[in-house]
Amino acid sequence: MCRVAEVTEPAELSVVHELRRAVFVLEQGVSEAEEWDGLDGECRHWLAWAEDRAVGTARLRVTGDVACVQRVAVAADWRRRGVGRALM
Repeated sequence: MCRVAEVTEPAELSVVHELRRAVFVLEQGVSEAEEWDGLDGECRHWLAWAEDRAVGTARLRVTGDVACVQRVAVAADWRRRGVGRALM
């Protein structure tokens, strides 16, 4: 099982970026330019933690009265174990 917490510290945002880079850029081949869209500063971020490490992340972007969950990423060895569901 994992626990989910909202990111509140700059160091935690670095962990978010490390996990997203591992999943999207290195594993899935998404370009750095596409992944780092400049919107992180206007979003809220969450991390899923298990066994003392970050295993998942998601961000929420609110524009007017529309909220979008974006950049959901789960470490390969933690997929299909409910991490994405917990982040939602």
